[in-house]
Amino acid sequence: MHPAQQYISDILDGTIPACKYIKWAVQRHVDDLEKVEQEDYPYYFDQETAQWYIDLFQFFYLYEGEAAGAPFDLSELQWIQFQLWCIFGWKRKKNDKRRFRKAYIIVAKKNIKTTLAGCLGLIGLLFDGESGAQIYSAASNAKQAKICFRAAREIAKKSPALRNRLEILTNNISHFDSASFFEYISSQSAQTKDGLNPHFSIIDEYHAHPDNEVHDVLDSATAARQQPLVYIITTEGFNQNGPHADLRDYCIDVLDPNKQVEDDNIFFLYYTLDKDDDWEDERNWIKSNPSLGVSVKYDDLRAKAKTAKQLPSALNNFLTKHMNVPVDAEEVFIPSDMWAECNIKTLAKPVSELPSILEEYAGRRCYGGLDLGSVSDFTCLVLAFEPLSEGGHWDIILISIIPEDTIADRKNSLKIAEWVREGWIMATPGNVTDHNYTRELIKTIAEHVQIIELAYDRYKMTEMVNALMDEGIEMVPFGQGYVSMSPAIDDVERLIKTKQINHGGNPVLEWMMGNVVIKKDPAGNRKFDKQKATDKIDGPVAMAMALGRAMVNQEEDTSSIYDSDPVIAST
Repeated sequence: MHPAQQYISDILDGTIPACKYIKWAVQRHVDDLEKVEQEDYPYYFDQETAQWYIDLFQFFYLYEGEAAGAPFDLSELQWIQFQLWCIFGWKRKKNDKRRFRKAYIIVAKKNIKTTLAGCLGLIGLLFDGESGAQIYSAASNAKQAKICFRAAREIAKKSPALRNRLEILTNNISHFDSASFFEYISSQSAQTKDGLNPHFSIIDEYHAHPDNEVHDVLDSATAARQQPLVYIITTEGFNQNGPHADLRDYCIDVLDPNKQVEDDNIFFLYYTLDKDDDWEDERNWIKSNPSLGVSVKYDDLRAKAKTAKQLPSALNNFLTKHMNVPVDAEEVFIPSDMWAECNIKTLAKPVSELPSILEEYAGRRCYGGLDLGSVSDFTCLVLAFEPLSEGGHWDIILISIIPEDTIADRKNSLKIAEWVREGWIMATPGNVTDHNYTRELIKTIAEHVQIIELAYDRYKMTEMVNALMDEGIEMVPFGQGYVSMSPAIDDVERLIKTKQINHGGNPVLEWMMGNVVIKKDPAGNRKFDKQKATDKIDGPVAMAMALGRAMVNQEEDTSSIYDSDPVIAST
């Protein structure tokens, strides 16, 4: 049995542990083979051609590591053989050209993806029968783009069958007989380069691309080619709102047997852990590292896993780069699954139902946190209601307010507009933050619930503070620097990890929590930050202020609130 076919069998019967996305990809191939005999099915599989391309790798000599100076041996890399098997074996019945025009491969670090990509570039340059082939290694910046090109260049230098057929320069590899060349380009150079007509395009570390420009330029420029290939490779990344995540999620839908998304032009492999997998269990590591035992060493992964267990700051990097698990931010505050576990009792109601919320919590004690929007930004008010019993959970109510006329100009305008329609965000008329509206809203809330303290950021709050204090509301300034925020962040983290917070599934707060990253000062104090300037974290900041003051008061209060508060005591 061919190694690629053996791989298919081993994946489907569980001999090789694999995540559901790899099982789906393999099953897709098997299902498509069954369709070949159908008259209206437009593709067929050419095993001989697939093998021919796989055989080419014996002519590629590696240039670094233990195998430097030896041919690229695929015998223990069945996952690569399967990949080549599919990309080059599937053809179109109408013209015998390749079926797949795009391949997207997401796999953990050290799994030879860049070396493989460099070899594919050389195949496109020399062995694909394309005159005037243009081969590009592309990335978000020139430094990253050059990595794959350099791999191809060094392989070409080492390989006897290649080097005498090519002119190999620092920034260009040329094959004069076919008038073909291989270069690297960045996002900026791709936009300005004249005569762009790529046969093969390699897009490296797609997770780091801030937008679709490189992809779109190269993809659209292939129109004149008969069987182009856009080959995209990446590890998982920390930005789950970028083009990588969009394409990944689309490809997952293509593979998902329960969805009706069809795209016969794209080939997709996603090596990662399943949702409930234990990342500490070494038996699961091969799911993210198909080259485990070859280019990925157990001892190296063990050392990195040990560090990740001991240092929380190293965990996200290990999960993302070595387990290929998506993480919301490089130093994410709370993983999304942990936050989801704090939806203990679904209670969240749209703020459009505020009268109903106030009726439900009438007379209850709470601590407030107010992050007042400046000029045209979000205003977020969090109410943290005391537990009804000792050891119970704090109910978190988020009230978000935004000027209506600013929605369309925001990065997440569609999402925000939907939340406004659904009532999760209050929109005030105009394009300026309406402080009067916020003030009157807080007064109304204070008429129904007991606001023990309302913590606030001092910035441009003088008028608001004076007005609310005149209403008898206890206003407490809360610094936003490391020293002030660090104890509050510790409290929030502890309450989340012990499931003593119930956020009720508020989607706006969930979104903002996903934007929170942690910054540390030299003394180890922490404060909230955001990964990008356009991200919003106002809700988590307000929650930290509210819970921070609540915990301070609980520590100072020697008597139990459960004995002293009539509402709680009678519950």
